[in-house]
Amino acid sequence: MKKIIYEGYCNEIANDKFGATLSKKNINYNDSFYFKNYKITNLSNKKFYFFYLLSRLYTRFWLISILYFTGQFVYSIFLLKKNNKILRNIAFIDSEKSFYDINLIKISNLEYLKKSFTSFSSYLSFYDKILAYLAVYKVIYFIIKKRNSLLRIEYNSLKLHVYDLYLVCLFILILKNKKINFYTNSHYDRWVYIVSKLENVNLNIVQHGFLTKDIDFPFKFGIIDVLYVYDKEFIILFKYHYTAIKIVKFIKPNLELKQIHSTGYKSIFIASSMISINLEKDFIGLLLLKNKYKIYLKLHPAYNYRNEFYEYKDKIEFVDCFPKVNFMISYNSFLGYEYKALGENVFWLKDYEDNLNELYKKME
Repeated sequence: MKKIIYEGYCNEIANDKFGATLSKKNINYNDSFYFKNYKITNLSNKKFYFFYLLSRLYTRFWLISILYFTGQFVYSIFLLKKNNKILRNIAFIDSEKSFYDINLIKISNLEYLKKSFTSFSSYLSFYDKILAYLAVYKVIYFIIKKRNSLLRIEYNSLKLHVYDLYLVCLFILILKNKKINFYTNSHYDRWVYIVSKLENVNLNIVQHGFLTKDIDFPFKFGIIDVLYVYDKEFIILFKYHYTAIKIVKFIKPNLELKQIHSTGYKSIFIASSMISINLEKDFIGLLLLKNKYKIYLKLHPAYNYRNEFYEYKDKIEFVDCFPKVNFMISYNSFLGYEYKALGENVFWLKDYEDNLNELYKKME
């Protein structure tokens, strides 16, 4: 178990290393840690420096985390086992998006397993929690033994990533020694890596977004029993990272497109992305040269960057819905594939980075 957990964390570090290439450049952080780089380096300056200093301090005294895990163990003892159901079909829920994605495939008799301390604890006995707590020590010792084979930045990153180690150990004990169908919308995080390596668990992945070959994972993922995708082009990308895929099924989104009124104007919906803000602003400026477009902009829900579009605040409409429009525009948001699957007109900004005028002409 300790080896699989270690490998899962190492793969997440590789994912964060890739995220560092997409984040705002901050040498201090990106040269020190691979841990949620894209989010951390896009925090406000005050929040960023506070987190960065805490991270530096923590990695010097990281074994103090044993006190944290001990506290979690003691607390979990008081969370008595409440669920005596034999889990057969588990839907792993860590966000509203995972709930939405998994329900697209309409599987009956699903047991929703929320990624939380109280949820995991409710499925396990006192003895199981002791086993999980002992496993924490085994993993930490395993990591310490591996430190000489790791780069300094990788070792420091591991220290940050294991913040949920006791939770991970509880998770494995829920799945261990049972024949389970496991449903998730994760592509390559530590949770799905662990499940892909468990022989008693059938892994079902529902695609939630884009994949890339550009992440250099040190450990190949295991087996996907059933893969649900939106388009055949993504099958190749999953095969690149996974040992095998047994069955592939295709799905369609369940988006409810909201009717909007833009009489006399062509309507355009831009699904914004942090990595393409300047390109989006250039394109908005181009569209506004002629007064014949109504522009709707949806920010990425994980980030707060509305002020980046301050100069256009009175000329575009910010939305939280999914509007039905003449044209849907995105740099490379997966939402574009969902619109496309519904038969909507979709254009990708990444295909016109060097010639926005060409895209503009196609929409006239």
